[in-house]
Amino acid sequence: MFSDSEESMELIIEDLFNHCRDGGSFETFPAKKSIPPRKIKNWCESSVEFREAVEQACTIEMLYWEDKLRQALLKDLKESPVLRICEMNLSRIRETLEKAMKQDLFKKEEKKFSAVARSDSDIVKEAEERFQLTSMIGK
Repeated sequence: MFSDSEESMELIIEDLFNHCRDGGSFETFPAKKSIPPRKIKNWCESSVEFREAVEQACTIEMLYWEDKLRQALLKDLKESPVLRICEMNLSRIRETLEKAMKQDLFKKEEKKFSAVARSDSDIVKEAEERFQLTSMIGK
């Protein structure tokens, strides 16, 4: 069916990439294309280009299945009660942190206010003392 010409080799490589992009394996490719497995092995041994294409095709296949696994994990996680528990715990932790930050900010503002209030009362006291002193001098 296939000759060893460069043109047919390029077509085979393209078919191999497409096969692996769809999740097919390098091992099942010869059967799907009616190519004797021995012929594929010979091409791998005699052609650096074909051998590199096979390595690339195997990587493409691996990427396909990694992506499928990732999608399945994410789908399962979305439907999992464990994810709901994690979401609830994260929400609780976030609320606790926000509350603590607000309380800390309030305490800092309260300290500033009390420091200013003490300063004002000290100023009032000092003003009263000066007023008394000036009153005494005036007598």
